[in-house]
Parts: sequence; C-alpha cells; structure tokens
Amino acid sequence: MKYAQLKIPLLFFDLSIDSIKAPSILSDDYEGAARAVEYLLSIGHSKIAFIGSEYDPTSANRLNGFIETLKNNNLTVNSNFIKCKEATREWDFYAAQELLSANDKPTAIFCSNDTIAAGVFRFTKSKNVRIPEDVSLLGFGNTAIAEDLELTSVSQHSAKIVEAIRKNLDLILCGNKPPDKTRIGTSLIVRNSTASPLK
Repeated sequence: MKYAQLKIPLLFFDLSIDSIKAPSILSDDYEGAARAVEYLLSIGHSKIAFIGSEYDPTSANRLNGFIETLKNNNLTVNSNFIKCKEATREWDFYAAQELLSANDKPTAIFCSNDTIAAGVFRFTKSKNVRIPEDVSLLGFGNTAIAEDLELTSVSQHSAKIVEAIRKNLDLILCGNKPPDKTRIGTSLIVRNSTASPLK
C-alpha cells in the first residue's frame, strides 16, 4: 500500500516525500556536514575526501554540505576525492583503498555515516595506515561504532529527535497540525581519529 492511500495520520522521521503532505522530522544533515568540514579546515586540512552512498538522500544532503563548505572557503572541489556508491563496509574498504593508494592523497576523509568510517578503518588497519597521523577520519551519526573506534563523529542528538517525534505525535492526536518540517541540529563529538595534518 502507498503512503498516500493510508487512512491514518502520517509522521515521517529522517525522510521527507514532497508529493505527500505529511510532517517530517529531519536531522540537519547539510549543517552537520558543514560543521564537520569547518572543523577539519580549522585544524589545517584542505585535502578532504568524502565517502558516501549514491542511493541515500541523507548522504546526498551531507555531500552537498561538504561541497558547499569547501566552495565557501575558496577551495576547489576535487572530484577524485568524492566516492559515492554503496553504504557497505566492503565498498568503503575499496573506496579508502582508491583514495589512499593514489599519488595525490587526502589528509582527511569525511564519511557520510559511521558504518562507512568502519570500512575505512578496516582498510587502514590492513595497510598499517595510521589514524590520525597519516589520515584523519570523521563519521556521521555518533553511533556505538564511533565510540568503539574512538571516531570523531557528527551527533544527531537522538534524545532531541525522540522528543520532537513525541511532540508532533501529540499535536496530531489532539487534532492539531504540526510543522511541515522539523529540523534537529547537530553537534560534533571530537575523538582520537582526527588531528592536524603532519607537515
């Protein structure tokens, strides 16, 4: 059954479908990516790569934030530093291999989620590439994976997202109209996977 055919109130989380008039609660992926890139720039990185998924709207928003932040800082976007295909640890391993085996290597890699970053970690460990000495690594989601790997990551504030869902559901159940889109801001959790590039 299609969403538009449902006879019950709808509330989307982490998804927005323009053709369906239903409220959405969204993490501010663009802002989170911009925050991540600004941080990497602030500690001296200018050769920053991105690994993401070409099938995921959230990854596309994060890529847009990545690209626009580089442009806003007068940096050329190197298409060879952008790898988007599948959000699997296998693809991420090979994406990292392509980036870090090239003559022109990035000094930092921003991954569109923490699972992708785990695939990069797997490659670097297999090739004795040091994080963060040889390459800084940053993820998105601040999941348990990030904690386990001591990964710098963008936090999506799950508690704030849950509270926004609760408030919007209360409005719907009381017959009131919630906002069309509720965007939840992010913050950056800095751990041991990022540092200034070696001179």
